Amino acid sequence: MEKRQDEAALSRYVSPVVAEKILSNLSQPRLANQEMEGSVLFCDIVGFTQLSEDLPADEVASLLNLYLGAIADSAHRCRGVVDKFIGDSAMILFGVPEADKEHGQQAIRCAWLIQAMVRHINKQRRQVGKEPIMLRIGINSGTMLAGNIGIPDRLEYTVVGDNVNLASRLCGAAPADGIMMSQTSAEFPGVAEMVELHRQPALKIRGKKNPVTPSIAGTPSREFGQWLMRTMAYILKKQVR
Repeated sequence: MEKRQDEAALSRYVSPVVAEKILSNLSQPRLANQEMEGSVLFCDIVGFTQLSEDLPADEVASLLNLYLGAIADSAHRCRGVVDKFIGDSAMILFGVPEADKEHGQQAIRCAWLIQAMVRHINKQRRQVGKEPIMLRIGINSGTMLAGNIGIPDRLEYTVVGDNVNLASRLCGAAPADGIMMSQTSAEFPGVAEMVELHRQPALKIRGKKNPVTPSIAGTPSREFGQWLMRTMAYILKKQVR
């Protein structure tokens, strides 16, 4: 009972998966650093700085909690781990710290589910005369270093590396309400069967020697669209309880 309570408390500050791994071996709470194959998703609210200037602080906090809650729910349904929330932004991992052969597919599922949830929230906002909020999303897949970053007294389990940086840059370059992914993510097995892929002109990304050729996720396939509808209905029904 006590271990479950500790795990529940710790899970409010780190992901449940990381909390479980730490508590399973308290004699060695520092998780091992290792290279892993995974996908990383970044998303943020478009124009949040201006938005926060025009609203009272408590309304900004409520708005953030609403959208970040939708992001967290979406990640959970797609085997994703919310690595961190940074203001109006979120970073979600797939295939880390638990290996997942479908990490690329799960990242796309999560991205589309996030956008679908945001559209639902925006529909409610429009009904009461409020402006909609748009998110943009960037995704990349590949090898990344998963491990402990920080100082001995304050460690954070996260991922770092060029592939992580690229996902962040793609998020910044994505259009409002858009999902931009790297060529590696677009070519991940099964992704092309899930969504239409609209190849974009080459982009010069800060920190990259060569331009990258990203894709925008288009219309979902019929099967994937049905999954989105079922999953959204499940999440919304759970929220009502």
